[in-house]
Amino acid sequence: MNTTQRKTMMEKIEKHGSLLIKLFGGPDSLQPVALCKVLRRIETNISRKALDYCNGIYNGTFEQLTDNGDKYRTQIAKLLPGLPARAIHINYDPRGYALKIDDAFMRSEEIFGLHRGFSGYGILAPDFTPDNL
Repeated sequence: MNTTQRKTMMEKIEKHGSLLIKLFGGPDSLQPVALCKVLRRIETNISRKALDYCNGIYNGTFEQLTDNGDKYRTQIAKLLPGLPARAIHINYDPRGYALKIDDAFMRSEEIFGLHRGFSGYGILAPDFTPDNL
């Protein structure tokens, strides 16, 4: 990744984090980039476990995999208090993003400008690296 690509990526991360904080609030001490990093860590953790499950190397059942969903929703709700936990959708299909905002909530709250997937769900932790844009 060259300097220009890195700068562009960081601008997109900053914009996304600022929009999340503007829409859903958050602790005063939390900066937009730090918020995105925490959300991205949760995203990759869920995605990695889902991929391991699909590849047959996850040591557990699907129920055990999904049992942590409430834990993740609670973590996200603490970071973004204006986002109700019921609106947070966790996708265990490794082909897409794991942390999403329900599309019905996106439509009912008229949320615009937030990164979205093909299905209309809002994406909480998109991958802004140049290879994935």
